Amino acid sequence: MTNKTIPTMALAALAAAAFSAAPADASSIPGISVEPAPEVAGPFDMVNFFGFFGSGDASAPTASTPVDGTLSVVITGDIADDLSFTSGALGMTDDSGAWLSGTLAHVSTVSDPDGDDIVEMLFDTLGGPAETEFGTFAVATLTGEFGASPFAPTSLLSTSGVTGSFSIKSANPTPIPLPAGLPLLLGGFGLLWLVRNGFPMRK
Repeated sequence: MTNKTIPTMALAALAAAAFSAAPADASSIPGISVEPAPEVAGPFDMVNFFGFFGSGDASAPTASTPVDGTLSVVITGDIADDLSFTSGALGMTDDSGAWLSGTLAHVSTVSDPDGDDIVEMLFDTLGGPAETEFGTFAVATLTGEFGASPFAPTSLLSTSGVTGSFSIKSANPTPIPLPAGLPLLLGGFGLLWLVRNGFPMRK
């Protein structure tokens, strides 16, 4: 082992630690990251006349939980303009009955004046056959032309309804980045310490 090898190994370990500490895909919901799979997605019709109501059929489910026939999705909620809410629920059913259910826990929006807007809804207390696969949380991402205030009385959602799309994925609390790469960080610094303190080299 030459005196150049250990510093190289140390730098590689530090770089790997930095890479492993990179956060997962984040959502607009604070403290929540969205997993790439499982996913249930498809077109979605949405209105906010007497409370929010959205419905659609999944066209591209990647979940491994068996689906009997058509997988239909319904989301309801009593959501105010300031995104506070008094109720909300996720209901996913196939031809055999309930497939995944959840209770609304958070609502977040992202407005894009040059493209589609996004409403994200976090659901907890999941139930149904797909609960094991989705885990603790599910995030429904609704995409369409909602405007800056989707749940305002004058919004398109509240006056005429919006046709868009939905994607429902498993979600988890965002991990603190440092502990994920801590062993590699300690290893890298340890190798550098050995070099600094005259670790014997083999030619």
